[in-house]
Amino acid sequence: MPSSFSNLDKVFWDKSENRPKLTKKDLIEYYNKISEYLLPYLRDRPLSSSRYPNGIQGKHFYHNRDKEKPDFAQSANIYSKSKEGIINYIICNNKDTLLWLANLGCLEMHHWYSRVNELHAYENKTVDQEKCGLNTPDFMVFDLDPYIYSGKEKKGRMNQYTTSMHLKLQLMLHIA
Repeated sequence: MPSSFSNLDKVFWDKSENRPKLTKKDLIEYYNKISEYLLPYLRDRPLSSSRYPNGIQGKHFYHNRDKEKPDFAQSANIYSKSKEGIINYIICNNKDTLLWLANLGCLEMHHWYSRVNELHAYENKTVDQEKCGLNTPDFMVFDLDPYIYSGKEKKGRMNQYTTSMHLKLQLMLHIA
């Protein structure tokens, strides 16, 4: 592992009945192994993430802008109507960026469903969403969250489900 990684022995997932504890090093090694399969889906897409710097049991926060990033990490300045300002989104186009994100504790990565076409043309400029392709998605996700019923619900009401009972199925489709 390169020396730029830190706290590799930090536990990110506690030991469970079915597996040993998993550390930040395990996460980085996993992303390293799957990078060739994951990177084509992330290529040229603005990225937001949830960072868990102290593992899954620790506090986490939403991360979608980066003022300080390594030279190998690309980004795009995109205007946000809701924030009324420019957000500098990370674009994960290479393995080094993916492993850097893992080292930051980015356990959840949420990419846009469209791409910044000709990203190099927008270096140090604000992306024109109409011209660059961000208004033309090429990816779709159906996120199905079935509820588990106990039989004690009032008619027409859903049971409150917990994370341990929650089942999530994602169906991803490429458009084009």
